[in-house]
Amino acid sequence: MKISKVCFVSSDFSFFRRYLFNLAAEIAKTNDVTVITDGQNITPDDSRLLSESNIHFEQLAARSSEHKLKFPKYIYNLSKIIKRVNPDHVFYTTIEISFFGSIITKFKSKRKSYFIITGIGLDFFSKKIRYKVLNLIYRLTFKINSLNNNNSYIFQNHDDQRLFLKAGFIGSNNSNVIGHFGIKLTNAIKTHTTESIRFFFAGRLVRSKGILELIEATQILIAKYQNFQTIVAGPDSFESSDSLSKSERELLYSSKGIKYLGNIDYENMYSLYQKYDVFVLPSYREGLSTVALEAAANGMPLIISDVPGCTECINNNGFLIQPRDAIDLAKKMERFIINPNLVKDFSQKSNDHIKLNYSTEKLAQDYLALMKNNTK
Repeated sequence: MKISKVCFVSSDFSFFRRYLFNLAAEIAKTNDVTVITDGQNITPDDSRLLSESNIHFEQLAARSSEHKLKFPKYIYNLSKIIKRVNPDHVFYTTIEISFFGSIITKFKSKRKSYFIITGIGLDFFSKKIRYKVLNLIYRLTFKINSLNNNNSYIFQNHDDQRLFLKAGFIGSNNSNVIGHFGIKLTNAIKTHTTESIRFFFAGRLVRSKGILELIEATQILIAKYQNFQTIVAGPDSFESSDSLSKSERELLYSSKGIKYLGNIDYENMYSLYQKYDVFVLPSYREGLSTVALEAAANGMPLIISDVPGCTECINNNGFLIQPRDAIDLAKKMERFIINPNLVKDFSQKSNDHIKLNYSTEKLAQDYLALMKNNTK
């Protein structure tokens, strides 16, 4: 028996498939679920997966697509679809999509709307005029919506929630923290069986992921040891203002001790988590790192920055490092090189941490409980 009509709004299908699908599929077991997103790149396998999971699909051309939709047209089209679907609960994902949803719900307040803040990027703290103006627009829109009892915010870590409260984006009684959307579980436990420790980084090739510090740390260690390798996977992200320069990319491609795999499809990531030994993410900030949680689910020990969105991934299953500190990163990597048995020591703890705190089933129950509490 279906309980409620639930709708997820995502910028594009790849984001939905990567982050939201497992949660939506779990909720669809007891509810009528629809995803509104740009589906121009949906494959037949994607369509089959949606059908088998009882998830309905509504096409909404991406604002950043070749049609270059303007804000008003995008918001108008989104509003029409939501009116047609008529959900009891609608979840807007990311700050930008939440902003669009906030404009819609200023005029339509009957249904329960949730704005999921998946992460606050470094632009949030920028002093540049364009970002200061954008933050002001967000503040005004979100502040108005904080007066609507049918609106609430979901954060993936407490630091982001506190930042929104301090900035005046939200009120004190309309937000919750639900860590992530859920991680696919495995029973993979690692034992070190090779002569060389293989460190694995996966993420966009941008400075804020700590990729330059990883290159420097690898060069520090390669001068002392030969029994390790750093493997890097991820897209170039040329469109980002934080993208690596041409010379920085060349440094990555040519550095001794580093193997660059290029961009890896989501479907192939779990095989890499299971292939390599230790996951490394020296990021400056995350909402809540999906790749780190997935790596831990596959029994990988973690070396990860002591920053919001990363510390939640650690529970005696690896080492925290200081952000922007290549020397500290090298020291933590060196501990695994000197004592490979640490891989096995931390592996079970990584797997257990995900099962206890970040399984799809657990987080779906958190979302269902939130919806139940907000159902009149």
